[in-house]
Amino acid sequence: MIRVCAWCKRVLGFKEPLDNSGTTHGICEQCEKAWHPQDGATMRSQIQHGLLLGVITLLCSLFLRYVL
Repeated sequence: MIRVCAWCKRVLGFKEPLDNSGTTHGICEQCEKAWHPQDGATMRSQIQHGLLLGVITLLCSLFLRYVL
């Protein structure tokens, strides 16, 4: 997959699976500094926290659907 910045559309690199021609998004360091100069680390932490909550929610819903 190709990673691009959701703000400026710069190519950030590639992400597994490499055979997938899709696109995934992130934020480049320049845009992070421009849009969130004082809290770049906080934003990155909040994104990671949100992803973790999403995974936990998905796992709980699958557990409730298929186990119970």
